Amino acid sequence: MAFRWSPTAAFLVILAYQLESVVGRTKLCQEYTPTVEGGRCTPTKERCDFKLVVAPALTMTTPDGTAIYLSTTAHTAHRSDTNQQLSDEELRKVILADGYQPARLVTVVNGTMPGPCIAFYKGQVVTVEVVNGMNSEGLTIHWHGIDMQDNSYMDGVAFISQCPIQSGQSFVYNFTSYHPGTYWYHSHIGAQHSMGILGPLIVREKDDSNPAYDERTLVLQEWNHDFSSERMELGVYHRNGSTLQWLKQSKTETYDGTFFSAFQFHSGLINGRGRFFENGALNIRTPLEVIEVEEGRTYRFRVIAAGAIYPYRLAVEGHGLSMEATDGHDFKAISVESFIIHPGERYDFTLTTDQTPKDYMIFAETLENMPKKHKAEAILRYKSGRPGVVPNATPQRSCQGNCSVFNCPFKIMPGAVCTLLSTARPHVSAPKAPQGPPGEIKQIFLNFGFPGPRSDASVNGIRFEKPLLPAILHPNAIPNACPAHCGEAGQLCDCAHKVKLERGKIHQIILVNMGQGQNFSHPIHIHGYSFYVVKMGFPDYLDTGKIRRANVDIRCPDNPDPDINYCNKATWANDSWNQDPNIIPGLTLNHAIRKDTIILPSGGYVIVRLKADNPGMWFVHCHIEKHNLGGMALMFDATDGQGPPPKGFPTCDSFRLKAGSTTGISSTLRATSPLTVLLLIVAFIGFLLC
Repeated sequence: MAFRWSPTAAFLVILAYQLESVVGRTKLCQEYTPTVEGGRCTPTKERCDFKLVVAPALTMTTPDGTAIYLSTTAHTAHRSDTNQQLSDEELRKVILADGYQPARLVTVVNGTMPGPCIAFYKGQVVTVEVVNGMNSEGLTIHWHGIDMQDNSYMDGVAFISQCPIQSGQSFVYNFTSYHPGTYWYHSHIGAQHSMGILGPLIVREKDDSNPAYDERTLVLQEWNHDFSSERMELGVYHRNGSTLQWLKQSKTETYDGTFFSAFQFHSGLINGRGRFFENGALNIRTPLEVIEVEEGRTYRFRVIAAGAIYPYRLAVEGHGLSMEATDGHDFKAISVESFIIHPGERYDFTLTTDQTPKDYMIFAETLENMPKKHKAEAILRYKSGRPGVVPNATPQRSCQGNCSVFNCPFKIMPGAVCTLLSTARPHVSAPKAPQGPPGEIKQIFLNFGFPGPRSDASVNGIRFEKPLLPAILHPNAIPNACPAHCGEAGQLCDCAHKVKLERGKIHQIILVNMGQGQNFSHPIHIHGYSFYVVKMGFPDYLDTGKIRRANVDIRCPDNPDPDINYCNKATWANDSWNQDPNIIPGLTLNHAIRKDTIILPSGGYVIVRLKADNPGMWFVHCHIEKHNLGGMALMFDATDGQGPPPKGFPTCDSFRLKAGSTTGISSTLRATSPLTVLLLIVAFIGFLLC
């Protein structure tokens, strides 16, 4: 009989992986790669095999199931059964989060949060066996930023590139990457990723055995004690003081006057650790992540925004940052005090340890325009300095007055000078954006918003429904495909929305955030491609930084009444731009940076270019989890030229009893007279009474 994974078996495997995973959580991707079959993943290996076991776990609990508590007077943790203090090594085996009790149920990879780093080298064949040790949920793992060239069946999106991995089952992903950089992996079903199913993924150069800098990796995420994004999508309420009244969670405002979705934020985490500010009071008992460095050296930091909703402004107390790369693509260095990173994005920066040896705070604040920011924190510790007590006060910035901030989603930010992403330039050797005559370029407008009376998350007025079967296997026979009228002016639809990409053709895609459903900035992720960002258009702002009006380059012809103009059929206001995509002013075709996740400003637009040379069915969506769950997504159908699925590739579909067909019991009853059925029932009751 074939072996089947059970939750118990998964738990035992997690225990076996525990020590290796803990080492990985400490160092994440520097000087560490997880154990692989046949040894460590070295540059000389042609193939590296990894194994990830996804299973439930509890925070604030040791691997043997004992609850821990934090000391009220020191940064120490103790077992609840013996009061024995945990060593640093033992504490590394505990999912601390922000130290809040009671323990929260999470779903994690190999027993840690974030999961272990997967690191390999350019051109290597990589296999990752993913085991679903959950009791009642399906699972897929997406390799965020890996383009899966000619390999779309491995992209890891439920009902688009594969069927979910069922409880107790496993799926072996097989892929190769030729683009060194910072990536990450996460679940791509529902709100599982914010429940803890995520981890860093690093692709290195083959000759990276003696890198220019030592590296450190920071995984940034929000934390909530009670609810997942799926729960919050339905509504979050909290008690009004000691009364019996319940109040709905309110939205918070950002600097341009738009509002974030309602989210109950308890704390921010860096590498799985943070502090909880309960009723404004600071809980300093929880040990933060400590990043150790040596004086007089330069380090490369890889930052992964694995959160569900908020953009963060990240800085290091007393140190300037040199921005070097985004989403796996290097660019010419830009010196700043801080930078903004949105869900799904990755940024690399270098930092020189030239300050007085001591502890400094690494801090990331949300872009909420409020006196007391939500934030995530870690400690930068000089080895030659004396470890200090985690400070209570707000960390000191490395600049006075208007600090330089990179990657703002708006042009004006109080107390800061915004350096826009569009000012970044690739190195001279980097490839240029695809170019061609107007007839070889197809323009596609996609408006991301919340139009209509229900304010449904949508793209061009279409709320995305998951296909009823994997779209990649049946691209032209999706049962819930969109009818012809969907996406027309003033129309709202719910269906499996897809847009056709023409094989080999250049596509100029205009991402828009306008119309009646305009909302705060969206981080848009396109699977299967690293696209070229050739222009960003921002709205017109007041001196305060609030939006005065949307960018006038875009025409929304749906309806002259702005209250009911959904902007489903956006075009260029200048008709000549609709005819010739190359004459749009400000295109940076010869020096465009590449990304796979781009921030779309409220009231503005972003123009990206790609050549449809990677066959597959590719998901396109907002990486704010609530927006994605609500339907702000679509598929790029580039299946022309796609190869067949791997042999034995799983299939799945909804079951419906076809007209005229019968089940065994129904056919038996059909052939039995009503009198006979009645006699059988009476006889059965009599048997029970005997």
